Parts: sequence; C-alpha cells; structure tokens
Amino acid sequence: MIETTTEQINKIVAAIKSKKIYGNEAVWNFLILSILSNSLLQKDYFQLFCDASIPMTSNYDIWFEGEPLSPRTKKRGYSEGNTKLDIAFGSIQKRPKTACGIKYNQHNEDSWICFVEGKFFSDSSSGITHDSDKNQITRVIENLLCFQGEDMFPKKLYFTLLTPKNYLNNLDRDYCRKFEEYKNHENILRDIESSRIPKRMKKDWKYPDNLEERVKLLTINWLTYEMIIEKEFNIPELNIINLKNDHQNDLKLNKILNDLANGL
Repeated sequence: MIETTTEQINKIVAAIKSKKIYGNEAVWNFLILSILSNSLLQKDYFQLFCDASIPMTSNYDIWFEGEPLSPRTKKRGYSEGNTKLDIAFGSIQKRPKTACGIKYNQHNEDSWICFVEGKFFSDSSSGITHDSDKNQITRVIENLLCFQGEDMFPKKLYFTLLTPKNYLNNLDRDYCRKFEEYKNHENILRDIESSRIPKRMKKDWKYPDNLEERVKLLTINWLTYEMIIEKEFNIPELNIINLKNDHQNDLKLNKILNDLANGL
C-alpha cells in the first residue's frame, strides 16, 4: 500500500496530466514506488533495492516523501528540518499526530529498512542550509542510521541511490563521487561528524551512541529507473532522459503514467 498525503497525490496527478514529466523527479519516483507497492514481482524488486537475504514475512507499506525525525536539533536559530525521503519501505510505521512522519516499527519481526534517494536531472546538494559541510546523501544516510522507534533500532539498513542509467558511474555527478567514497564506511562517519548542528537528544528520541556499530549494518546500492521500468513493463532499451527522441517508448510511458494518475 502507498502511504502519502492527498496533497502529494494531487501534485503527482497534476504533473502527469499537464505532461510535465520529463525532468520531474517526483513523478518518476512515484512511478517506481507504485511498482514496488503493486507489482507481482515485489519480492524481486525489494531484493534489488536491498539484497537477497532480506526476510519477507510481512506486507509492507511503501512511503512517498515520508519524514523521519531529524537527528539534528536547533542551535541559535539554526535547524535541520525533517528530511523528505523519496521512497522508504521496510519495518516502518506512521508517527502519531503527523501527516507523513515515520518511525521504526519495532513490532515488525523482519527489522530492516530501505531509504531511497532518487535523482533525475538534479545533482546532490553540496551543502545543507545552516550546515554547509553536509551533502544530501550524507543527510539521508544519517537519518537511516539513526532511525528508531521506542528506543529500538532496525537490524538491517539499506540506502539505495536511484538515477537514470546515463548517470550510472558518471563521475561528473557529485552524488557518484560521494557514492564511491561511501563504499568505505569510515567516510560516512567522517562526513556525519562534520555536521555543525547538535545531535538530537530528547526524552523520546536519542541520537545513537554507537554509530560506528550502526554503520556496520548498512548496505549501499545504486539502481536505475530503467532497470525497474523495463522489467515491469517489458520495455527494452529504455532511456528516460531521451524520451523526446524515442517516440514509441514515449507513448508507452505516457500511457503508463496516465493510467497511474487515473487510478489515484
């Protein structure tokens, strides 16, 4: 089941109906999310985003722009707001009294989480407001490492970068260079520790004191939109950033997206 808000759904439908899809990351992320939520091949896709060892004993909601609590708090007016995750799934439940807040579901026996950062044309931000040393990828991974519920933490963590295939291993992109760096987990910890904003330490949410151990549970992956769309809809040789020069696949994807919008 897709978990999101009516406002977010309306924005996706409006973008599809207006045919403003080519550079719209949210539309493509939502298409992938809908496949993850509804496909008969869900298990195969989950294993692509995570790995073949993940248990699949539960039914999973798929979250669009879910918001975990930020692991960083205010300092002299500076703040890191909640991150809007492009896609999240696994042992997740809604935070009470929020529209799209999420937390770890400690009652789910599978105990794994996947956060997905989708990039279409945009690159990874080189800095976050009030925290110029911190990039977008670091921020999402820190949220993943700190994700919790009732003082409990998931046992397996997956971060997946999702891009068009043209950008796979393209070192002209900041997120590609950062992804390569983060294959060494020491670099993740280095960038997290460079944050200028204090760690959240509240009564009902505490920054982990063992981040070095948490990062050992992390797996990072890189998938392309085309990998999923080609497999789900049997569209060979797809290139989603060149659709305007591929009339046949352009028509197919517009129909797929319009069918999606009509079903929302």
